Amino acid sequence: MERDCVLMFKFTYIAMHQCASCVSLFLPTEVHCLISADETVRFQNIENQLTGQLFQLEKRLTSLKNENYEISKSRDALQNIVYSQKEDIAVLDSLIDKLDFPENQTNSNYGPVTQSEIDNSDGRHTKRRIIYPRQSRVNSPAFYVYMSTIEVSPGPHHTLIFNSVITNIGNAYNQYTGIFTVPSNGMYVLSYTITSDSGANIPVEIVKNAGVIGSLLTRAYSIYRHSVSSTVVVSMNAGDVCYVRTSGSGATTSGNIFSGTEARTSFTGWRIE
Repeated sequence: MERDCVLMFKFTYIAMHQCASCVSLFLPTEVHCLISADETVRFQNIENQLTGQLFQLEKRLTSLKNENYEISKSRDALQNIVYSQKEDIAVLDSLIDKLDFPENQTNSNYGPVTQSEIDNSDGRHTKRRIIYPRQSRVNSPAFYVYMSTIEVSPGPHHTLIFNSVITNIGNAYNQYTGIFTVPSNGMYVLSYTITSDSGANIPVEIVKNAGVIGSLLTRAYSIYRHSVSSTVVVSMNAGDVCYVRTSGSGATTSGNIFSGTEARTSFTGWRIE
């Protein structure tokens, strides 16, 4: 009996020892597998979150691209309206110039409305046009103007405004619109000088009415500035308009147009016959 108990104890000890070895052998691997599964789920959740955020950003980017496209269309439409209005203003200025009256000219038809005229109007309003005396246009107009400051990053078809007026005989040049309105038929000389700022590429053209009659390109390298001049001789009629603008095709406009005491960006013209 005692021997059987001893044998049973030995067998139990050996069995327990073997089971403990099994636990120590297999438990770390099972725990490791469980941890790896948890990490996989966590990474998948993070990946799903990032994918959702990326999708939202792509939608936002598409929306911004569409908005930018619509803004560009509106900008182009407004620029066309501005160009059209400038031409209309120039034509109206020309028509006004044609309504010159000598200073000593009077016309009773433009006097004040009398009571009898009001009584005989059958209730209709009598419209009157008041024309103030104007000085006669000069037959030999001439102008010289330049930019007082740098023109920063002008876009395509941007009309250059030469706001500093040195000479403007006949007042045919408008310093606010940059447009020269031809006061009388004849042959004209038009010249313009453009200075590109450091690293700038500036293509420019001179326009008569809606047609380009001359062009130039000035390109400055590195830290240097570069000036180019162009001159045209052209026959024009009263009411024609001329102005200088950046080009809208061909070379791309980039950088600034420089104008300073050492190099003036300028525009000049005069009638020769």
